[in-house]
Amino acid sequence: MPLPRSTQPPASVGQVVLADKIDPVEEQFTVNEVVERSGWGYYQQKMLLVTGIITFATSAEVWLVGIILKNIKCEWDLSSSQESLVTAILFLFYSIGSLTCGYFADKYGRWVVLVITIFITGISGVACAFAPSYYFFLICRSFAGFAMGGNYAICMVYSQEMMSAAQRAKTMFVMEAFVMGGFLYTCLVALVVMHMDNGWRIQAFITAMPLVVAAVLGLFLLDESLRFLVINGKVLEARKIVDKIYKENDLSPPKGSLTVILERKGTIADVWAAPHTFEYIQLTIHWMCDNYLFFGVFLLGPNMLSDDYCGMVSWFNTTMVDDTGCDVYTNAEYWCLAVIAVAVFPGNMFSMLCDWIGRRTSFCGIIHAGLVSTIFMSVCITSWVTITALIACVVCYTAMTAIAWIYTLELYATYTRGTATGVHNAIGKLGAALGTYLTTYLYDYGVEYALLSFVVVQSINSLVALCPKRETMGAVLQDARSKAPLRGFYELEKQETETVSYGTID
Repeated sequence: MPLPRSTQPPASVGQVVLADKIDPVEEQFTVNEVVERSGWGYYQQKMLLVTGIITFATSAEVWLVGIILKNIKCEWDLSSSQESLVTAILFLFYSIGSLTCGYFADKYGRWVVLVITIFITGISGVACAFAPSYYFFLICRSFAGFAMGGNYAICMVYSQEMMSAAQRAKTMFVMEAFVMGGFLYTCLVALVVMHMDNGWRIQAFITAMPLVVAAVLGLFLLDESLRFLVINGKVLEARKIVDKIYKENDLSPPKGSLTVILERKGTIADVWAAPHTFEYIQLTIHWMCDNYLFFGVFLLGPNMLSDDYCGMVSWFNTTMVDDTGCDVYTNAEYWCLAVIAVAVFPGNMFSMLCDWIGRRTSFCGIIHAGLVSTIFMSVCITSWVTITALIACVVCYTAMTAIAWIYTLELYATYTRGTATGVHNAIGKLGAALGTYLTTYLYDYGVEYALLSFVVVQSINSLVALCPKRETMGAVLQDARSKAPLRGFYELEKQETETVSYGTID
């Protein structure tokens, strides 16, 4: 006689558990069937909006340092090494947070780690506005960096795990649009407040406000990831969320038992595990190069303008005059940052190519287009060509980063997806730290040297892009280990998932 559900011993790894009752003749359904057939309804739209707001708020906080760096250097009379440390320590702790919180998200759940890190980011962001000294400011940015590394990576994982194969690239486009919105918000606020007394403190305070809203929304409107619950055997909680999804989407809930396959937690070793070790190493290199370029170009663009590189000042039809007595950003440089931020949007549009021609082909093509754009940006022909190439670089770097996110989320199974995403995001931010540091360092010797580093890094990225990779377009997300190739897995599931629009499980 079976024990009551509350006293049954936990199933071992690999054992199949049925949610409602153990009945071998009862109809069963999987989490992939739930996700694919629930479609694109109110539940998915609500989740995307909330995670988008979280991403918006986090993005604004990430870019804050780039906006206020020159001002705090002036206020506290920082040396060049102290100035570089502000950016470096942010990305260092961002990497640590991404790595640590990704592991915790696989162990304790996506939702709980996400909410905690948002609150930490908000508190640290507000504290930065009232920092009495340079070292207190560094401590605040360290906490903020750690928390941002966690909530950004988990937010991407969380938003993708409840989306069907047909919606994942579109969802990533929306998420990256929120990233652009966060940076643009920071630039526009800077245009208004940065020239006031204590402008950078006002900027820091206003930038942290969306985090407060995001924390409240995440706490009350988001649920735990269904996929996380499934692989951890929390069948009753999973079934409640399944019923909630179908109710909010105005669909008939599935009948029968939810099939669950328990898995051990992922480890860092799984990130580069056989038989696809070479492919995962390629992905790691792409993450590092993409972030080096993406974050570096936002720092380099205004510096190119302030140096009037290749006549860029005349293109903006302005003069670079500042009467504060300090080397701070002028309105022209803030507008340059805003133009670069807007260029992120078409970059997101180009990332949608991966839904039409595949992840592998679009990734390789955009990386090589980025190489051509980088070369034209580095070779001074005319101011018009330089500005156009700069914008093209931002477009390509953005698309490269977006597709890297999609690829990573699709290549790894749920049991290790949080850890793998955290590790790659951490490595990417080490690339960002290296990019911002080297850009600042080489810029002192001449902008040409900083631009040359971009050409070298993108050349490495292009060579790695030529190496073979699996295609993941259209594949349902894996929850457990599978030795079958993703394409074959998709073909097995394709016939069943064609009825997604009906929203019922036959």
